[in-house]
Amino acid sequence: PLMVEEYITVSELANVLGISRQAMLKQIKGKINSGEIETRTEGKTYLIKFSSLPKDIKDRYEESQKEADEAIKGLQEIKKEIDECDSLAGIDEIKRVLGLSNEDLKKQAEYDKEDEVSVVYGEVVMALRDREKEVLDKRKELVEKADREWPSR
Repeated sequence: PLMVEEYITVSELANVLGISRQAMLKQIKGKINSGEIETRTEGKTYLIKFSSLPKDIKDRYEESQKEADEAIKGLQEIKKEIDECDSLAGIDEIKRVLGLSNEDLKKQAEYDKEDEVSVVYGEVVMALRDREKEVLDKRKELVEKADREWPSR
């Protein structure tokens, strides 16, 4: 939130309110001309004294800021869940450490069904694969949720 004596550009204000710069100017031009809204210029840029804006515009601005903060928090939570999925899906790391490809794992699992160790190893591999799919599905779901709830502007 802006402090009492802070200035904001017409573009920043319009952007936060989700309207064009021209529409914003149209809304406040009369009040700027009458002196109700205090401004100063820096070069060609109009700076508006935030505290001099009409209450409804200040309220809309603060509400938009609050919504943006909540959206950011929501996205950060989803990103955290996605990162957790990525670390849980450490199967790639296991394969890398063991120096195995998916094909190697499949061959090893099928190599000798009678050999107890190979069978157990195969079961571990299959369990890991299931877990990887589960985690990757969850990750995909989270990414889609983020896109749905907070589409990129």
